[in-house]
Amino acid sequence: MSKLEWTPKSKDEIPLVSTGVVLGGIVEWKDQTDLINLNASVERIEEAINLYHEGLIGQIILSGGSGSLLEPDKLESVALKDFILTRGVKKRDLIIDPKSRNTYENAVESKKILDSLGIADQPILLITSAFHMKRAVRCFNKQGVDNVPFPVDFKSDQLDWSVEWIIPSAEAITTWQLMLKEYVGMLAYSITGYI
Repeated sequence: MSKLEWTPKSKDEIPLVSTGVVLGGIVEWKDQTDLINLNASVERIEEAINLYHEGLIGQIILSGGSGSLLEPDKLESVALKDFILTRGVKKRDLIIDPKSRNTYENAVESKKILDSLGIADQPILLITSAFHMKRAVRCFNKQGVDNVPFPVDFKSDQLDWSVEWIIPSAEAITTWQLMLKEYVGMLAYSITGYI
């Protein structure tokens, strides 16, 4: 996982940007409750809110519609709107993208929003999970969006060999699943010309 993840970035290394773009993949829909169920990638939005309150970004674009073919009406960014506003982000500083269904569309729709705001020539802070950042950066670059990667939600925490690497665990299975999905995603995006 450490080979896949983007290098961590300190907040001191963030250049002056006005907009942070947060990629979805945070909400899990569960039929038995009307509550918003946040998954392990919730750090994406939590860190964006922190950056906003610290004055490192002035507005947040939350990019994420429905990633489900079976439930196209369940729009992640719309569901998270109140969650973000109740944490002190001003309504005027939150822009929702409910159309994008995947990383490629995150980049396409974000570019449209930036164009409509007249700030497409300014760099954005791209906020997503570290394991997902390589594909996200390539998608945003392909759309001509100048971006500064700010990876969060790191899955690898030890780079030196450890006996834990060979002990079976459920966490290892989850990590393999994430890695395989990301590598297949990069291959598919390369074939389709998205990156």
